[in-house]
Amino acid sequence: LFLLNKPADPLLIEKADNGGLDSRILMREQASLLLEDPDFLTTLVLFHRDWLHLYRLDAQSRDADRFPLFEDHWFELMKQEQELFFTEIFWQGEADFSALLYSPYAWIAPDLRSIYNLPPSQEWERIDFSADESNIRLGILSRPAWITAHSYTASSSPVKRGAWVLEQLLCTDLAPPADVDMEIPPPEEGANTIRDRLNIHSSDPSCAACHDQIDPIGFSFEHYDPIGQWRDLWED
Repeated sequence: LFLLNKPADPLLIEKADNGGLDSRILMREQASLLLEDPDFLTTLVLFHRDWLHLYRLDAQSRDADRFPLFEDHWFELMKQEQELFFTEIFWQGEADFSALLYSPYAWIAPDLRSIYNLPPSQEWERIDFSADESNIRLGILSRPAWITAHSYTASSSPVKRGAWVLEQLLCTDLAPPADVDMEIPPPEEGANTIRDRLNIHSSDPSCAACHDQIDPIGFSFEHYDPIGQWRDLWED
C-alpha cells in the first residue's frame, strides 16, 4: 500500500504466509522488487503532490493585471518541474531529505524560464542555481510549484507558507480557537506591507499564539512573489 498505493498481489501474500518477510533482509528484497513496478513512480509523484499540497494549484488563478503574461497551463508545468526534481533525487541522487530541501538543481520548463529570469529557450533544461546569489533556488520550497500553491491570486502568503512548514516539517499542531477572527487587516496608512498588517493582527493575544510561530518562518519566503519569481521589494 505504501509503495504502490494498492493491495499486495497474491504472490506476495503467499510469500509472506510462507515466512518470506520474516527478516529485514527478506523485506528489503521484496521492497526492491516493488520499486521496479511502474505503479511505484505514480505513487511517488502522488505522495509528494499531497505532502506539498500541490493539489491547490488545480483550482488557482492569477490576477491578470499583476501578471499579464501568466497562463493557466503554467500551473501544470510547475508541478511537472517539481516532479522531475524529486524523482531525479530519488532515482539518481543521494535520495535523502537534505537533498530534497537544499539541492540547487532545477528542471526548467521552456514556458517558465521568465519566472527564473532566464533567457528564452525551446527545451527543458536542468539548471544549477548554486552560483546565482540574486536568484536563490535551494530545494523544493524555493520552486514555483510550492511557492505558488501557498500564495493568493494577487499576493504572497507568509501565513500559508509558514503554517505548512510548522505542520508538515516541524509536526506542530496549529489549532486556533474557534472564536478568533482569522481575517488579516487590509492595507492602511502606515501599514501597507504584509509584515505591518500581521503585526497589527498579532496584537490580539489570541492571534499571537499562532502567529508568533508562523510569521517569522513565512517572512523568510517573502523574496518569492505569488508565481515564484525572485523579488527584492514587496509588492505595492
